[in-house]
Amino acid sequence: MVEAYMAMGSLPGVESVNNESAMLEVIAPYNPLSYLNDFMDVAGRANYWPNQVQLNDERLTLGLAAVVLLGWAFVALAIAFGAVAVRGRALARKDAHRPASSGSGMVVQGVLLSYGTHVVIDNASCELPPGTITGLIAPNGKGKTTLLEAMVALSGTRRAGSVHANGIASAQAAFRRLVLYVPCDAGLLYPNLSAADHIKLAAALWPDKVDTRKLIELCGLTGYLNKPVRAYSSGMKQQLALAVAYCTGVRYLVLDEPMNALDPGNVALNTSIMKRLALQGMSILLSSHILSNLDELCDTMLAIKDGSLIRAALDAESGGAREVYERLFGMPRTYGSEGKDGTP
Repeated sequence: MVEAYMAMGSLPGVESVNNESAMLEVIAPYNPLSYLNDFMDVAGRANYWPNQVQLNDERLTLGLAAVVLLGWAFVALAIAFGAVAVRGRALARKDAHRPASSGSGMVVQGVLLSYGTHVVIDNASCELPPGTITGLIAPNGKGKTTLLEAMVALSGTRRAGSVHANGIASAQAAFRRLVLYVPCDAGLLYPNLSAADHIKLAAALWPDKVDTRKLIELCGLTGYLNKPVRAYSSGMKQQLALAVAYCTGVRYLVLDEPMNALDPGNVALNTSIMKRLALQGMSILLSSHILSNLDELCDTMLAIKDGSLIRAALDAESGGAREVYERLFGMPRTYGSEGKDGTP
């Protein structure tokens, strides 16, 4: 490289003749980048400004990395789809084991729920006729949420039994158009979408004859329509989740503690809305710890006790929801109360 530009003592475009500098006449333009590349090579900093060969190598390396990542992504998707397909077939076999009649109603037959060898609920069976509201009670940790998720084929704990809605098995896609599950943690909502986005999405997925504008006003969402869900309070998130559920017009609503985050006014409002929907033929199953609200809402109750699902009527003979709860699970304990053995 012309002795490394004469030991870096001269610049490109200058020629030394008889120890005197004479400028070369530039006849045609040249690319300065080539001289800069040479300079970097001489200075020992080729990695700072990669030459063409190094650039091609880096592009090849990045290309191979992208191919490898895409390959692993396709493998992961194939595994996920395979797992879903296997689980769907297993669920279909369970549903087919006890076929339901073609009549209306949501029917749960012989459902076994377990985590490994630990059985949560054994041989759970119930029927939810159209136009009824059923409460589900049990102390915390006894399997209420697990049962509700299993009924709509969300839980991976279901080991046996079948669930049908209007004769359609839970493994079938048509089941999703009839039954909707609303979790208690606003898991139905997307944080970056607004209330208007959720209502539009629900109306598009469940094209039923629901007056969404009237529903928005009724649920008190008018002032929050264009705000993202992440800016909502817990109560407003729960109110929006319930409004989305009402907007779908499904025939069976499965609600996990829907009143917990609501203020008394919204509790009364949603109680009224659910009663009206039941009169129109919708069947609602809800778990709750607000026993007084269950008295207002429910026709009957289900309870999980000692791993079994039992039915308890709400009438003059059995008493209200609090009497049923106390009879099944004992008196609620308060701070300072003592057990039979004298321990607090």
